[in-house]
Amino acid sequence: MPVVSEAYTRGWIDKIADMPLVKFRIYLGGGGIDTDVLLAEDKFQRELLRRSKLQ
Repeated sequence: MPVVSEAYTRGWIDKIADMPLVKFRIYLGGGGIDTDVLLAEDKFQRELLRRSKLQ
């Protein structure tokens, strides 16, 4: 069963460049892989992410 940090269960939201950050952890064997997903909520934020992909 997944373990959820107490900070997340209370509704704490991390942000980067004013975009909400969703964190995923996939457990494989004895270790895990962490993945951060940024949620672009408007046209400006989507453009920021698009430009970062071009670099």
